[in-house]
Parts: sequence; C-alpha cells; structure tokens
Amino acid sequence: MDLLLGLDVGTSRTKAVVVDGEARELRTVATQTPFVTDGGVEMEVDALLAAVGEVLAAVGDDLHRVAGVGVGGMAESGAPLDAAGRPQAPVIGWHDPRGQEAITELERAFAGTLSGRVGQRLRPVLTAAKLGWLVGQGMEMKRWLGVPELILHALTGSEATEHSLAARTGCYDVGTLEWIPEVADTLGFPISLFPPVEAAGTAMGRVSGEGAHWSGLPEGIPVTIAGHDHLVGLVGAGVGEGEVANSVGTAETLVARSATVPDVAAACERRVAVTVHPGGRQWAALVSSVRAGIV
Repeated sequence: MDLLLGLDVGTSRTKAVVVDGEARELRTVATQTPFVTDGGVEMEVDALLAAVGEVLAAVGDDLHRVAGVGVGGMAESGAPLDAAGRPQAPVIGWHDPRGQEAITELERAFAGTLSGRVGQRLRPVLTAAKLGWLVGQGMEMKRWLGVPELILHALTGSEATEHSLAARTGCYDVGTLEWIPEVADTLGFPISLFPPVEAAGTAMGRVSGEGAHWSGLPEGIPVTIAGHDHLVGLVGAGVGEGEVANSVGTAETLVARSATVPDVAAACERRVAVTVHPGGRQWAALVSSVRAGIV
C-alpha cells in the first residue's frame, strides 16, 4: 500500500487521480458529474455516488495499493440528511438560482454587516440560501453535507467538513473560524446541521466495511476532506504566499494566498471573496472572472 488517491467532484466532471509517494501521477480518470437542469440544478445523491464509483472502478487494481484518500470538490453544493443519515432531497448545485428570498431576509436582519463576517457578498450561491429555501418548503433537516462531505460519509460513515468549505456556506465567520448561529436562527434551521470543522489532511474517518465493498478501496485506510477545489488546486500547484493563481474549471477564478486575514470590507466592495485556506491557518482572496465551462 504505497499510493494515494485524490477524488475531485467538480461541477462538470468527477475525477480520480492516483499518485505515488513522490506525487507522480500514475493514473487519472474522469466522468461527467450528473447534474440535471429541470427547474433547478440538482443531482440525486445516488447519482453522485454512482459517478464516484465509476471513476474508482476505472482506476482498476491500483485501488488495492491505496494507503489514503483525499476528497476535494465544489463548494456550497450539498444535500440534507435525516436522523438516520438518509438523503431527504437531491444535491442542490451551487449555481442553482433558488434561495433569493432567504438572501433578502439575511440582508434585512443583518443590515449589511454579514458580508464582512462571511467574506463574500450575499447571493443565492451560498449554502445558507439553499437551506433557507428548503426550510421554506417545510423540510425539517437533521444534517447538511456538502458534496465532498457526502463522499467522506459514503466511504467511512463519518461526518466532518473542512475550513475552506465551511467558509463558503454563508454561516461561517472567516475571521474567527466559528459558525454563526444567528444566520441559522434567522432562516429557521439549527446551526448543528453542519458537521464539525477539521483541518484538511487529518484523518476524518477510515474506510468502513460497507465503504470498502462499495468503493473497492482497502478497509481501514484514512480519508480526509482536502477542501474547496480552487484552493486545493493551489496547494497541488505549489502556489505560495503573495502569488496569484488562475484556476480554470467550470468557473475561472483568480486566487491569492495570505498569511493574515485580508481586508474583508474592501474585498467585498470589489466583488472579491475572502475565504479560509485549507488547513485553517491561512486565508485566500478569490474572484471569478468568467464561466469558462460555458465558453
């Protein structure tokens, strides 16, 4: 067992990469992320897991040599679960337009102060908007897991998230690194919907017997959530403090790392988001420049 596996669930494609101990790529496979657009942007949780299962199967015999797994992917997107851990609704995509009423309610309740805490403009992109919309549909939720967290849960049975993903929910203070219960209270859901925040790279769970049967991975190996895909890309590319990277996927985003909290108010005025870097010890500023996938 001398290999590492990375999983990346992006907006357009779901990918797996196998690397050796020197970080040399041995195999990369991909399939389409199964979003469906029909009055909204959604995908069933089972369809998401089937896409991940497809890329894992394509990895082949190398799966048996994997010693650890890292899961990255899109932020904001996720699904609610009931008390037994069963999905209550499909995954709602980050680019789904529902939830404007929830954003209007947050703007009224916080009188313009919330952006400075969550590090970005209030928009339906935020997880909080999706949760507010679900509450408005009469749904009572016990847990919300984002896309990378759903993969962790399927592999290990554990529930956890990571700083850079928490920072994109609209319910997390990017300066204090704490959840903001007032946001949840305003929209009518408990802040306990969100799982604990742990540092990227720590073992957040180990592949269970059920997870091993589903995935083909060895039982007992550690799994971590690596973080928000744009920021994980910076780590993989070796981008350091003070450097700017151009991350091109479905969305094209410019990203810069910082050892200290940037000026959040000035960033929001310029439509630049401030987020937490994977690991929770640094920050990043990012701005989308174009929807590259559509182009």
